Amino acid sequence: MAKASGGVAERVREMALPLANELGLSLWDVRFFKEGADWILLITIDKLGGICIDDCEAMSRAIDPLLDESDLIDASYRLQVSSPGLERRLRTQEQLAAYVGQRVFLRLQSAFEGQKDYRGVLAQAEGKSFTLELPDGRAMCCELRECAWVKADDF
Repeated sequence: MAKASGGVAERVREMALPLANELGLSLWDVRFFKEGADWILLITIDKLGGICIDDCEAMSRAIDPLLDESDLIDASYRLQVSSPGLERRLRTQEQLAAYVGQRVFLRLQSAFEGQKDYRGVLAQAEGKSFTLELPDGRAMCCELRECAWVKADDF
């Protein structure tokens, strides 16, 4: 059985961050999760101008020996390195802050005013909360923990 997935992701993040910086990349996200019968270690990288396959390969080659040395993951797993994509999920307060002024799409865990899905412009992201300016001009304030997901949007 694999060690706690949250702990693995955080430890891999600590290992991957300096490698990403050396390669001229930014570390967008690290997730360790089970998909069917398989464990997946997903490292998401980004850079100005976008990511190409060579960037993913370079990051994979850089982190792979460190993962082997650390013996951090005691289960069989697949390492995947990818870009966040066009509809990138915003998982941290720092990522939200970087998207202030941009359009986002979010799904709440529980319905608010009869709906769970909202689109709007991310007006503010401070502390633990953020404010979404809705198309009708209203402002909606919530926290990441209240959201199933938040992602960049092209509406």
